[in-house]
Amino acid sequence: MQLFYITQIGARPGSSMIVTNQLGEFEYHIVGQTGFLGAKFRLMDRQGQEYVSIVQTSLGIFPRFEIHEANNHFGSFGLSLYTDAIIYITGANWLTWTNTRSSVIQIRNLQHQLALAYPDQNYRSAVNITDDHHTQALILTVAFLIRWRNDHNTKIASIRSALNAGRYATKLNMYK
Repeated sequence: MQLFYITQIGARPGSSMIVTNQLGEFEYHIVGQTGFLGAKFRLMDRQGQEYVSIVQTSLGIFPRFEIHEANNHFGSFGLSLYTDAIIYITGANWLTWTNTRSSVIQIRNLQHQLALAYPDQNYRSAVNITDDHHTQALILTVAFLIRWRNDHNTKIASIRSALNAGRYATKLNMYK
């Protein structure tokens, strides 16, 4: 089992992420964004060598993504703009569970748990990896789900607060 920490640098959508090991040493750099066809989310080492990438292949309410490991197709999955609670990654035969309240992410296959991510101190996430064969793909998948949740939950929250502000203002105007 390996322990990694994922830290997002900056709060804006599209900000990069740093992956460190349990000793705090740099392991990987994650860059990229989503939102347009062909958008790439990549896991790279210090020299810029790309190990794994997630590429957006369709747009809309249910966008689709492909995972490429060492420039070979590894798996694909679809998301919803409103929920990322359960996702099946075809090709890899992974099933991800995201608990939106506790921000815990699990990636499993049929036999056992492959990765478990949970919030840690200082706005970072701890990731326990139990599958040594696909460590980079698991790290990037967890980082992608964290980024997706953060980017889209803030957008949804701002829309909800704007709608609630409109309702509140309407209620106030009714009493004048």
